[in-house]
Amino acid sequence: FRLRPGLRPGRPFRVLRPDRQAGAPAAKGPRRDPLGPGPPELLFPLDPDLWNVKGLALSELKRYDEAIKCFEKAASLDPENAEAWNNIGAGLAKPGRYEEAVMYFDLAIEIDPGYSEAWYSKGEALRRLERYEEAIAYFEKAIEIDPHHSKARSGKDLALRSLDRDDEAEASFPEGGDLLMD
Repeated sequence: FRLRPGLRPGRPFRVLRPDRQAGAPAAKGPRRDPLGPGPPELLFPLDPDLWNVKGLALSELKRYDEAIKCFEKAASLDPENAEAWNNIGAGLAKPGRYEEAVMYFDLAIEIDPGYSEAWYSKGEALRRLERYEEAIAYFEKAIEIDPHHSKARSGKDLALRSLDRDDEAEASFPEGGDLLMD
C-alpha cells in the first residue's frame, strides 16, 4: 500500500490498493464471488485442508458440483486424507446420489477405519436407500468408535423405527440423556 500523492504526514490520508492508480475511478460492475471462478490455485495450491474448507463452504451454498471438485482436489493432493474422500461422498449424497456416495465412504473407511464420521456417513446413505439393516451396522460401528456421536445414534434410531423396532430404538439412547458424559 502507498499514500496518495500530495498528502503530508500528520494529515488525514487515504491508502490506495496496489492495483489502483492515484485518481483512478473505482471499478464498476458486479463484485467478484470469492468462492466463484478464478484461480484459487494461486491462493492455496498444495494445501488439501484449504481445498476441503472451500468445498465445505460451497456445499453450504448448495453448489455441490463445485464443492465436489474442491474435495477431489484435496484428495488428489493427499490420497490418504480420509476426510477428503468422505467429503466427496457427502457432496454426492446431499443432492441424493447415495449409491455413488457409498463408494467414497468405503474409501474413507479403508484409509482410516477409526474415522467415525465415514462410518456414520455410509450408514446415513444406506438408510436413505432404505437398506436399514446395513445402515444400523454402520451406525453401530460409528458409535463404537465415538460413543458421543449423536448423529449416528439418531440415524440408528431412525433406521430401527423404519423396521418397526421401536423398543430397540428407545434403548439405543443412554438412560437419562447421559450421551455427553463418560
